[in-house]
Amino acid sequence: MKILRITLTNLNSLRGTHTVDLNGEPLGSAGLFAITGPTGAGKSTLLDALTLALFGRSPRYGNEANPEHVMSRHCGECSAEVEFEVPSGRYRAVWERRRARKKADGAMQHATRHVYDADGATLAQQVREANAKIEELLGLDYDRFLRSVLLAQGDFALFLKSEEKDRAALLESLTGTDIYSRLGIRAFREAADREGALEKSEEDIRRIEILPDEERAALQKQITDGQAELQKIDLEIKSGAILVKQIDDLTAAKTREGEALTKQQDTEKTKKEKAADLEKLRLHRLAQPFTADLSTLQAAETALKTATANRDNAHTDYTTAVATLASARALLEISLQFALGAAQQKVEEARKDSQNAKDTVTAENRWLEEHKSDATLPHELTKITVAIAELKNTRNALRNQWTAWLASASSISGVDTKTLP
Repeated sequence: MKILRITLTNLNSLRGTHTVDLNGEPLGSAGLFAITGPTGAGKSTLLDALTLALFGRSPRYGNEANPEHVMSRHCGECSAEVEFEVPSGRYRAVWERRRARKKADGAMQHATRHVYDADGATLAQQVREANAKIEELLGLDYDRFLRSVLLAQGDFALFLKSEEKDRAALLESLTGTDIYSRLGIRAFREAADREGALEKSEEDIRRIEILPDEERAALQKQITDGQAELQKIDLEIKSGAILVKQIDDLTAAKTREGEALTKQQDTEKTKKEKAADLEKLRLHRLAQPFTADLSTLQAAETALKTATANRDNAHTDYTTAVATLASARALLEISLQFALGAAQQKVEEARKDSQNAKDTVTAENRWLEEHKSDATLPHELTKITVAIAELKNTRNALRNQWTAWLASASSISGVDTKTLP
């Protein structure tokens, strides 16, 4: 593990934000360097920031996780951030804690933990996830980290006073030599397993007895006879198997024959029951090629029925119309005759009135001629003039009425009114 950068904000006596770049010069090229200063300068605070960012704990606060008093006095928030490099790449661990609304007198909130990769992608954002991820990346938990990478003040003696097996395990974990211990254990187990297998094989060999030649020959003969007998039995078994198969095939064939016979009987029964339907089906199949023609014929018959009904209705309507027309014509002729008679009578009366008026005018004119010297009758002349004007008005009214009657008669009956008087 190589620590590249430490950034802290409001931790212990170091208020504000401070960054120590261990990857930049002159520290980047230094193989070994020391951070020194008087008591209270903040040397241990750098170690606090390192362990807080990685594990959320600090040696000076014992086993307390996410210590509250690490925040500088009269501050509302604090944080620690460490950028480090391991064989798998570069990573950044962040620890933060704040008070409510970031006020110095606000209630203390829960700490937050995050782990990011070199591209800024979040690898963990919960306390448990962060602890597991850091242990996975470093290969060390918090206790081993304190014993190997970071020895707090007074803790170096704990490493020296640790038991031999604990120091050996820690050194193997740090130097990567624990693989040799695992290889040694595996080799020891493999050797023990092989020795056990060898002893078992030797024991099996010791249990083997060597037979005399006569017994071995007799056993060999028995084996040969047994093999011949076995071949014979195998042939019989194969022959029997063939026979059994033939019997099974015959039985299956008889079963199928019975099922076929039953099915045939059922088919014959169904055929008898469906004879009428079959006949309909036969007729339907015979008529099927003419389905289109039948449909056309049916449509034509339907159209014919509709046309016949329409014709009958039209004939009825025509008969009714003819009768109505005849009645209307008779009524019209009577009306015209009556109107013409009345009109002729009025014309005659008008003619008579006109003739009478003419006669009166003539007589009056003649009388006036005869009585010109009669000055005593001027008022009679006025009466006569009025009578003549009334007569003219009456004649004009009769003429207009006669013209209107003639136009009405012409539009109704088609009679040429020019032939009327």
